[in-house]
Amino acid sequence: MPETFVTLITEMKQEVSIKQLCRVAGVPLSTYYRWAKKDFALTVDEQKIEACCKENKFTYGILKIANQVGMNHKKVARIMQKYGWNCRVRPKKAKRPGEKHTQVVNLLNRDFSATRPLEKLTTDITYLPCVLFLSSIMDLYNIQCIQNKKVVLLEWNEKSSD
Repeated sequence: MPETFVTLITEMKQEVSIKQLCRVAGVPLSTYYRWAKKDFALTVDEQKIEACCKENKFTYGILKIANQVGMNHKKVARIMQKYGWNCRVRPKKAKRPGEKHTQVVNLLNRDFSATRPLEKLTTDITYLPCVLFLSSIMDLYNIQCIQNKKVVLLEWNEKSSD
């Protein structure tokens, strides 16, 4: 606000006196002259913080920026709050109204013992951190995997979009 006020008055001081402009704005003359003498350029620390914020697209908070820049987190917080460089928080996704999921009937009722092969089969899908899903089918008679199938995530996405 002070720098915009000073630039506005310097542009308009040829048409209207500084005293009248300050009176209209409700700013004392001494305050205007103090603001006019002040240098509003960013300090070295402020430039570092601004560069770090812009580099990370304002997604980092105070502690991460303080760690990257190598300053006290309180100083970083003060500077970021002064210039409005705070972390942009994503809004939470709202729940969309729609059809409720159908609940599947529990057929096993925690009875995992089987009297003959292929009587009770279970399945599980496990996400592997290398962009793969592992789908396995297990027979509860002898606790043995009947089939394992690896599905690449990209192929799975293509199949689900069709």
